[in-house]
Amino acid sequence: MLLSLMSNLLSLELPETKIIPDTIFIHDRMLIDNYAWLKDKTRKDQEVLQFLQKENDITQQFMKDTENLQNLLYDEYISRLARDESSVPVKIDNYFYYNRIEADKDYKIHCRRKNEPDASEEIYLDENELAQDYDFFHLYELEISPDHNLLAYTIDTTGFENYSLYIKDLRQNNIIETFHIPIDDVVWTEDNETIFYSTIDSTGRSNKVYRHKLNSAQPDELVFHEPDGAFYLWLNKSRSKNYIYLISSSKTTSEVWFLPTRTPDQTFQVIQKRQPGREYYVEDYHKIFYIRTNADSAHNFKIMIAPVSDPKIENWQEFIAHRDSVYLQFAVFENFLVQIERKKGTKSIRFTDHHKTWEQEITFAEKPYALFAGVNPDYFTNVYVYQYESLLTPLSTFEFDLASGTSKLLKRKKINNYDPNNYDSTIMFATASDGTIIPVSLVYRKDQISPDGNPLILYGYGSYGDPQDPYFSNSRVSLLDRGIISATVHVRGGGEFGFDWYKAGKKENKINTFTDFISATEFLISENITTSDQLVIHGASAGGLLIGAVLNMRPDLFRGAVAEVPFVDVINTMLDSSLSATVSEYDEWGNPNLKTEFDYIYSYCPYQNVSVQNYPDILAIAGFYDQRVNYWEPAKWISRIRELKTDNNRQLLFTFMNSGHSGSSGIHSYYRETAFIHVYILKLFGIYE
Repeated sequence: MLLSLMSNLLSLELPETKIIPDTIFIHDRMLIDNYAWLKDKTRKDQEVLQFLQKENDITQQFMKDTENLQNLLYDEYISRLARDESSVPVKIDNYFYYNRIEADKDYKIHCRRKNEPDASEEIYLDENELAQDYDFFHLYELEISPDHNLLAYTIDTTGFENYSLYIKDLRQNNIIETFHIPIDDVVWTEDNETIFYSTIDSTGRSNKVYRHKLNSAQPDELVFHEPDGAFYLWLNKSRSKNYIYLISSSKTTSEVWFLPTRTPDQTFQVIQKRQPGREYYVEDYHKIFYIRTNADSAHNFKIMIAPVSDPKIENWQEFIAHRDSVYLQFAVFENFLVQIERKKGTKSIRFTDHHKTWEQEITFAEKPYALFAGVNPDYFTNVYVYQYESLLTPLSTFEFDLASGTSKLLKRKKINNYDPNNYDSTIMFATASDGTIIPVSLVYRKDQISPDGNPLILYGYGSYGDPQDPYFSNSRVSLLDRGIISATVHVRGGGEFGFDWYKAGKKENKINTFTDFISATEFLISENITTSDQLVIHGASAGGLLIGAVLNMRPDLFRGAVAEVPFVDVINTMLDSSLSATVSEYDEWGNPNLKTEFDYIYSYCPYQNVSVQNYPDILAIAGFYDQRVNYWEPAKWISRIRELKTDNNRQLLFTFMNSGHSGSSGIHSYYRETAFIHVYILKLFGIYE
């Protein structure tokens, strides 16, 4: 098989991308971009389309001898799914709501039953029917009116994340209103006649909120406009159903406005005007606002209370103090408060009453694991639904009863042909170049491990403070069964250890994300877990930035790399304020219009730092309609590597022409894409069965 692989590698001819130098001058520096012509915002340029198609043909030629293995892995993924499985029903007033996916269907069917004996199932929205005329489909908002007679939902049919809004009368089963404008959030007021919705601008930023009256001839009223390009608008209704919250937030600052849901014609009132660097978020309880904030250097957040009648910051009083070692999230119910605490890299749940007279905590013995809130719409409940999973345990939904202090398993996602006793997981600890301890989580099949090194896929992300908590993957089982170890480096820039961990890997500290990953790689090799010729790295989006950076810094460490929708052209993207999220991303990466920040970004930008050296095999994946990381970033990056590299390896580009940032839609297309990527990795390892 290895000889077949080498023969295929040597026979594949990679074309040279046409060079048309484009020059810009900034901060006394001249930047020459030979592949700027690949950037086509209209997505209609025929030469660019031909280029992408040719690249797809080349990649498919490389993968031609793996078609049977792709089909085999796809069949394994599908065989593990429990088809016709329903979600846990959620009680809202006099209905139970749930969804299910039928065998051979791609999308969810949304259903409900009345809370009555022998009540029949009502299908109130079938995504499969909506999606049947489109190559791409994604349902975003799904909001039932308070009287349960109307449904507001939004769909995207391109992958460009421009969602249209539909209002459906569930009694008549027909659409009564349609909004073909790019819409983000939608909320109902308690009168069942008014909705508020936010719209997005040409950069993909939600910047306006409108009030709409059903069956009204009057134009929708603009009630809020956010002119600052760093801020996005969000709408949500409080769990108590008493207020609608309008949140304007950047990466570092937020401001909350509120409106009583029973008086939707009133004007939104601000709780506290924004101040740079101060974040706060609000929930209500009777005449009190609970406010989660980082004010006064509470980087991991604390909880304050303030009167609804006068909630400005001068009236904030501390309820739960800030702790340096605990990152805090919370939720408010009539009878209790929920604190989700992240400490030492793992989460726990703590319950208390509104007077702090009692506490209960849920902890978990298995490590590593992921823990998050379930669906809890009932403000007056005495039970709390949460979800748990790990590298070994499929997604599990529990209900915690505060009266008895016990948890009950409501549902564990069924995985066919999977025995968790055959596998194991662990956490190892590498040491970064500055002495920081970096966790690495691993999962593997027990009977497939060699003491002399193993094929290993190493994942990383490390941006936006997003923790990479361990999760169960159906498709990963097929890799483990073939003797591959799956590992994740929990690099700085993520949120595994709270705000300080995030700050240590953002903006002027971004280099730590990359050196952490390299240190962890060297550690795994030194411990004989793997070898450099058995190691493939994998990252997506900002994780693709990580992949691109470490390939420039230490290409010798890796057999290959997969970069999905990789953010690799940081300088050029951050200099183009017309692109999605650019201005708001200044708080994450820096502003290249400022020389000091430009110089730092330039020092690690994957595209700018491609050099004359050997690179391993690379597969770059693009989504043609991706507006977050546009297709031209990986296209330019691969072209530049081919121009400068000194090796005979294959750096490939494949663009999914009917998808956006999150890949193709539909469960079957998703697993086809996954099989394609996994088999590419298996081919690099010389595994063909």
